[in-house]
Amino acid sequence: MSNNTVSIAAVVIAAISLTVSWLNYRRDRPDAKVIVFKTALIGGSSNTVPRMSINVTNIGRRQLTITMVGYRILWRPHSSAIFPNAPNLPKKLTEGDSVVCLFEKAKALDNGSWRGVAYVFACDSTGKEYRYNIAPFYLVWLFKLQGKITNPFRRIVSHFKDKDDD
Repeated sequence: MSNNTVSIAAVVIAAISLTVSWLNYRRDRPDAKVIVFKTALIGGSSNTVPRMSINVTNIGRRQLTITMVGYRILWRPHSSAIFPNAPNLPKKLTEGDSVVCLFEKAKALDNGSWRGVAYVFACDSTGKEYRYNIAPFYLVWLFKLQGKITNPFRRIVSHFKDKDDD
């Protein structure tokens, strides 16, 4: 065998190894699925209360801790509603576990209406957002491009990042 053949074989094997490593990394990362039931009727026949239900399920291979849930608003720049003290939170989710957060619809939303809500999100302990779109995807995409929907958690962290700890 010549030196060229050996070096070409080494490059091919290295590329295959890099691809397999990247695929394993993608497969093993934490991931969550957020499902929203816009109107969940809880209670008996006489005292039925309309509620909204946010279900977060870990569909990844690593455990994660869900710390807060909320929703982002389309028409008001940099505006969102966050429920950091939601029931059952913070919750550590292993592979396949889920957590359900129930809120009274009239108290959680403006007048109990989903109008103007871009998406519902859940944040883990690292600040990563997992979302469920309420508005059409193109509206959410356009507003994110314009910078009118931002992640307030990251904004808060970046605000304190530059401060000195005196």
